[in-house]
Amino acid sequence: MPEFERLKFEWDLEFIADAKWCSEFENTMAATCQDWEVRVATPSLANIIPEEKGLYMFVWRPELCLKRADETTKKSHFPTVFYVGKAGGPDNANTLRGRYRTEYANYIKGIDFAAATSERERKLGQYLRLSAMEYWFTIVDDPDVINRMETYLRKVFSPPLNIQPAKLFPRTSTKAWQQLGGDNVE
Repeated sequence: MPEFERLKFEWDLEFIADAKWCSEFENTMAATCQDWEVRVATPSLANIIPEEKGLYMFVWRPELCLKRADETTKKSHFPTVFYVGKAGGPDNANTLRGRYRTEYANYIKGIDFAAATSERERKLGQYLRLSAMEYWFTIVDDPDVINRMETYLRKVFSPPLNIQPAKLFPRTSTKAWQQLGGDNVE
C-alpha cells in the first residue's frame, strides 16, 4: 500500500451547523443547479460525463463502514469531500467532460506523479486514485452561479486538495446571498 501524507480536514461549522443557512443553501442549489449525479471515478468516466458547464466534487467513500441497528440502512459509510471544482463560468469555457478528461483522468489512472511540478499535481496524483473515490457533478447553466456556488462549497467543506483557500462573501451579506437566489441568512 502506498504511503500517504496526513491530510487536514476542517469543516467550517459556522455554516454547516446553522440549520437555516443550510436550508437556504440547499434551496438555492435546487433552484439553480440540476440534481447531483454520482459516479465512481474511473479513467474512462469522461465518456459519459456531459459536455456541459457545472460544478464537481471528488468525494471519497472509504471502505470502513459500520453496521447500524436500524433496518432501513444496514451500513453507514463516511464520505469526505476531497476536492471541489468548476467547469465553465464567466471566465472560462470549460465543460465537465473536458475538465475530467484533460485534467483528472490521468491522476485516476495512477500515473506516477512523483516528479510532479506543483503541490497540487502531487496531491491530486496521490489521492484521486484511492479506491472508492467518487465524482459528483451537477449541471449549472448560469456562469455567475457556478463561481459563487463553488466558493460556498469550498468554504463549507474545506476540501484538503483545494490548495488555495476559498474566498467568501461575508456570511451576513444580503447582496451576495440574494445574487445566489437565497434570502438573507444571518
